Amino acid sequence: MTVNPRGVAVDEFTPYEIALLCGGPTRAAQCALLTLYEGRRVRVSRGTRRVTVVKREADDKIQAALLQEVPDTGFQLGYVLDAVAESDEVAAVAGGLLERGLLRRGFRGRLRATRQGRRTRRRLRADAESGAPSGLGALKDTAPDAVTRLAALGTAAVEDAKLR
Repeated sequence: MTVNPRGVAVDEFTPYEIALLCGGPTRAAQCALLTLYEGRRVRVSRGTRRVTVVKREADDKIQAALLQEVPDTGFQLGYVLDAVAESDEVAAVAGGLLERGLLRRGFRGRLRATRQGRRTRRRLRADAESGAPSGLGALKDTAPDAVTRLAALGTAAVEDAKLR
């Protein structure tokens, strides 16, 4: 395991894990949507904010959950993100972070970062802001891509205005 100067292990986190640490389940759903959008597998209407599927091909279970939520006629963006955020697939990723001691269940079952999780979140966000390679799920010695930047920094890091 290679560690960067800030102490975060390279390739230790997937974009979904980073999203859950830095922004919660809805951000994990946003990462899946952005990945599908960049791969031209979904479209998002600027005016109605409606998601329509172009190709039903998923790279992982969270993307598959998102594609399953969208009927052939399309669906409102907010509803799709909420449904995916509450899915079993996102809960499974959160379970892994719970086991690693980075998240805990807070009031009414909400996910909360532990002390170690907050420290890791600060490091991941700092690396994403600086554009440095890190444990952001990026390949070694490369800057984080749009999905990992979204995962760490939120929608402000997305260049396409209709996806913010």
